[in-house]
Amino acid sequence: MTIGLWNFASLLLGYSIVSLVLLLSTVAGWAVLYTPAIWAPFFLVAYLLAIISTFKVHARGVRTLHIPRAWLLTLLVLQLLTLLFNIGDCGDSPGTFLFLERIMVSSNFDLLCGSEPTPLHAFHWVSLPLFISFMMTYLYTVGKTFWMALQAQGMSPAPVRRLYVTTLVIISVIIALFFVWPRAIYTLIALLQMLLPGI
Repeated sequence: MTIGLWNFASLLLGYSIVSLVLLLSTVAGWAVLYTPAIWAPFFLVAYLLAIISTFKVHARGVRTLHIPRAWLLTLLVLQLLTLLFNIGDCGDSPGTFLFLERIMVSSNFDLLCGSEPTPLHAFHWVSLPLFISFMMTYLYTVGKTFWMALQAQGMSPAPVRRLYVTTLVIISVIIALFFVWPRAIYTLIALLQMLLPGI
């Protein structure tokens, strides 16, 4: 898929807004408040990187970009799965559920937040890996599109590649600190309490 440089920047802006709306519409409860706090900064940073990259490659004479269909398809499939496995909560009541579970029970919150979990409850753990995979794939796909355009012109993609690799490392550290490690520690404590009930 070939697209004009500035058209790509406009497309990314529209894509970011639509994605944010979809992510927000597939959660419920208190998650409606913290979902934008996670995704809005991510899409903002990704879009700012794209704008910086657009100026960088434009200054080097690049006017069109080529997005490989395989990457685009992978990104869209990951996004669809991220939306289906987007996790919401029951507000002031205990319990969480996936958007896919909402579809199954036609958004009947009495069933979702009741004592009997749906068969999909065991798959709640999938939500976080999908969330991380989508973030990383999105950034990588956008970055790779820019540095491939530079390579096609016989120019070094190093400045743009360095920008995206640094951002991916920073986001990985943030995700590890705020999402992965707390869950890992909670799981370890729960396992120790199960094995050693006296602690």
